[in-house]
Amino acid sequence: MYYTNACKQCGKEFSVKGHPHQMFCSKECADKSRSGKAIFEQTCEYCGEKFTFGTERLNPKYCSSKCSGLARRKQDVRTCEICGTEFTVDPAAKTRYCSLQCAGVAKRQPVDVTCQYCGKQFQSTPGRKNNLFCSRECKGKAKRKAPMPKTCIHCGETFYVPASKRQREYCSLQCFNSHHSRQVECICEHCGKTYMRHNYRTSRRYCSQECAKRSRKSTSIEIAVESILIDLGVTYETQKHIGNFICDFVVLSHLVIEADGTFWHSLPKAIDRDNRKAALVKSKGYTLLRLPESKITTDLEWCRQQILKSL
Repeated sequence: MYYTNACKQCGKEFSVKGHPHQMFCSKECADKSRSGKAIFEQTCEYCGEKFTFGTERLNPKYCSSKCSGLARRKQDVRTCEICGTEFTVDPAAKTRYCSLQCAGVAKRQPVDVTCQYCGKQFQSTPGRKNNLFCSRECKGKAKRKAPMPKTCIHCGETFYVPASKRQREYCSLQCFNSHHSRQVECICEHCGKTYMRHNYRTSRRYCSQECAKRSRKSTSIEIAVESILIDLGVTYETQKHIGNFICDFVVLSHLVIEADGTFWHSLPKAIDRDNRKAALVKSKGYTLLRLPESKITTDLEWCRQQILKSL
């Protein structure tokens, strides 16, 4: 495709193929334009001065690379607080001095500070931001001072503590022991029974271990075994307390059914606990039936037949 352009050097019109932005009609015109001949005049957008440029520069906005860099950075002009010299700096910077020397002089200049303990005026340097006391004596007294009043949550008396111990809630060790040994009345979240617990045992929510066990969610294999018992229409209890152990199901007051998970009941401690539970259950006159997880998840009919044989 051919395009018709006007030469920027001689003004002659020429046609070119595939180059719509070509500016010169020949190599001679291009060389003449690169010779630096000033043919245009423009005002710098940063400093405001007028400058001339040739056709080799396409619409320049700044008269020099210095003005171009300053315009891109958009630097602020500030006055040094020590020597009064003006300097340029990035607007986001917090620089107040023109050089490191002036900054060092400013840090060494004394300023008036009020002691936070005795209220006396003394001189310090800005570099020592944590110098809040006029002497070591005032600093030590401030650490030992008890300016914060607190109310004992046990006896209600007002006492004073230093700021470093603001979380203290009791006026003495006696109040602490008395408050934690005091018993409060609570309601079991499972059975609704009223029980007494020590005040410091705030995480206790059940009246007994049996209620705590019964309140937990049943496992998938326990739900499967319970569905079999419901289909059979037999009377049963879940999480029954026998001796020091909790049994999964007690059917018709003589059959104990345990749903054993494959992983947990294969551990050495679990095997020892299961043996002790089996000995105790049999000594109490119960019949023990253990249903492994592998059979519960794959063959419920086999589990049903085992329960029927044990009834």
